[in-house]
Amino acid sequence: MTEFFHGRYAVGISSCDVAISLKGDTYWLDSETNENPSILRFDFITEKFERLPLPSNSDEHNRLVILSTVRDEKLALLCQYSDSTGSLKMKIWLTNSKTDEAKDLSWSEFLVCKVVIYDMTRMKSFLVDEENKKVLCCYKDHEYRTRIYIVGEDTYKNVYREVLQEQRSRVAPHLFSYVPSLVQIPTSQSNPCCKRKR
Repeated sequence: MTEFFHGRYAVGISSCDVAISLKGDTYWLDSETNENPSILRFDFITEKFERLPLPSNSDEHNRLVILSTVRDEKLALLCQYSDSTGSLKMKIWLTNSKTDEAKDLSWSEFLVCKVVIYDMTRMKSFLVDEENKKVLCCYKDHEYRTRIYIVGEDTYKNVYREVLQEQRSRVAPHLFSYVPSLVQIPTSQSNPCCKRKR
């Protein structure tokens, strides 16, 4: 754990923490140095840290919390928790598109479903499909095989299961979203100086 001091509080960053990028800023969960878990943002323009609130202060954040993005527009937060009956639940929250300041940030509940695969407590990353109201989850199972599932309100579909190798990696797999750019890259066909002589 590395601690940076910013203003009145320490900022804790662990080598196990997964940072994500959104609109040029970096975000990660900070639950080590603060009584209330929060999201930490680093603004590269101002070179300052800022704490952003989680959607609620309930016990939902006590089991597993993972941060992701929706395209390059919103933050997504996955919480796994046990409800009052002891069932393991998964709840996904999304922010509005305004993440520039903590006062403008608001969360909305996107998806709640029952977790039937208990190895998913090892999950480290996920992607959100807003249109179909589903998430793509990636994790290592108890034999250290990478598995990828599509999860929705009534959906649990295994779409990838790694074939075991002799040497098993214990490093957690991660999913990344890709936002295509509108910038055109010249190719040899469009660049006359690169054409072959015949």
